Amino acid sequence: MKHSITIIPKHESGCDGCPAYCCHDLSMCITRPENATEIDELRWYLHYDTINIYIVNRRWHILVKGRCIYLNKKNQCDIYHKRSRRCRAHKSTDCERHGDYHDVLLKTPEDLDKFLQKEKAKRAKRARK
Repeated sequence: MKHSITIIPKHESGCDGCPAYCCHDLSMCITRPENATEIDELRWYLHYDTINIYIVNRRWHILVKGRCIYLNKKNQCDIYHKRSRRCRAHKSTDCERHGDYHDVLLKTPEDLDKFLQKEKAKRAKRARK
């Protein structure tokens, strides 16, 4: 698998000098598409340049590109002491700054189609064994 995250020693701050990747792009878990309607829905999402789909550890996610409204020009949180639970739970060692955060990244409907074709071919090959 392509998934690679670098572990940062505890004595180093994983956020020093970071351009606040965690405050950009909203990622949400989604279910793997199981039928033509669900595949077509994901294909439609990928028509937008602000949407990507990625897979990590067989889990599917939708990635909505954007920027937190509380991130200032210095890439610091203006509501740091009142930030949400989800922001507090984020660990710098899990940040995409330290390596790829996905096994598969799908940016276009064509990427999705190619990926699904490869998966179908793999399943067919396993079935023949």
